[in-house]
Amino acid sequence: MDNGTRLGHNGPKGTYDFGLKSHKSIFEVLCDNLKENYKKYGVYVRWYIMTSKENNEDTIKFFEKNKFFNYPKENIFFFKQGELPVLDKEGKILINKQGLINRAADGHGRNICINEKKWRNRRYETKRYKMGIFWTSGQCIS
Repeated sequence: MDNGTRLGHNGPKGTYDFGLKSHKSIFEVLCDNLKENYKKYGVYVRWYIMTSKENNEDTIKFFEKNKFFNYPKENIFFFKQGELPVLDKEGKILINKQGLINRAADGHGRNICINEKKWRNRRYETKRYKMGIFWTSGQCIS
């Protein structure tokens, strides 16, 4: 499992129940907001959810188990965060015990920049969407 450890949670951060009376997960609360926006404006907002290689499968299974929180699954997109080699203070690449280059998550900004052009061409322009919401490493970016 990944990322929820700072919350004392063994799973992806978005699956965390943060203590509401409803016991909804962070993902469900965000989805409720998206559904409210649909009621208000009549447009489904595309939801891009960045995962890691460690939690991608668990995140997708969580959405499937919860029937995508009754949000159209064709408007929910999962993508994995990239990785970069880990460097020491002198700028040398660190090697792990297996003799492979040690890698770590590269941050959410790089993924959005790299994929933005792809998404714009494939989803925004072809279907004339002008907005989307990104869930990245516990942050929501619209």
